[in-house]
Amino acid sequence: EAKTVGEQAVHADVEGMQTHQLFAEALLANKMVPRAVYELESAVLCPGRPQEKADAHAQLAETYLKVPNRQAASKHAALAKKLDPRNDRLKKLKL
Repeated sequence: EAKTVGEQAVHADVEGMQTHQLFAEALLANKMVPRAVYELESAVLCPGRPQEKADAHAQLAETYLKVPNRQAASKHAALAKKLDPRNDRLKKLKL
C-alpha cells in the first residue's frame, strides 16, 4: 500500500525531498533497490536546508551500499559530510 501511495505522492509533490525519501524507504522494503536509488537521486536534487540535503545524500549512500556500489556510496557520503558532518545516518555508514 505504501508503494502505491508513494507513487501518487511523488507525482503530487515532485519537489518534495522528504516525499521522495519516504517513497524510497517503501521501495526498499519491497526490495526494489534500483527504483529506490532513482527516488533518492531525485530527492537530492530537491530544494532543502543543508541538514535535510545531508540526510538525503546519506540515505542515498546507504542505499548504494546495498547495490553494491561503494564508489557512489562514498561520493554521496562525502557530500553529506560536507553539508552536515554530524548527520546520524552518515555516522552509521562508517565510510
